Amino acid sequence: MESFKRKKKPIHFIFGGIKVRQIKFRFWDKKYNQYFKPIHEAYKGGLEDITIGLQGDLILRTMSDPAIHQSVFPERFGPLQQYTGLKDKNGVEIFEGDIAEVRNSFGTLLYTGEIDFVFGSFGIKNKGSLYETPKFSYLLVIGNIYQHPHFLEESR
Repeated sequence: MESFKRKKKPIHFIFGGIKVRQIKFRFWDKKYNQYFKPIHEAYKGGLEDITIGLQGDLILRTMSDPAIHQSVFPERFGPLQQYTGLKDKNGVEIFEGDIAEVRNSFGTLLYTGEIDFVFGSFGIKNKGSLYETPKFSYLLVIGNIYQHPHFLEESR
């Protein structure tokens, strides 16, 4: 009698019938005029890392200070921006605060707006209106609210 070997299949965790997205955040660092990037160069005396507290507050860790609350540097960072779990037509991750343009299947520009989280879902804010997120094959991230605010001004 031949032994039966069961094939192992990869396990995908699904919650409520929906694949769970990766949780990511980013925030604008006004000191360096870019999104925060941790510095892990302790061997050079440089260490700068951020922890997000339970209330959404930021805690900065450096070589000289193991924990500095954001109340000590209230103007340095912009608000937390959450990853939507989605990517645009070029595979770029879409975050709150991104500026995206939406074109139809013929390539005609329909509107440009800011990605925002309102009423429990992500959408595109434009001229006081909130649009549902369209087909991602029509959505393209063209910038963010910190580096490219002129894209929003042009669309108004």
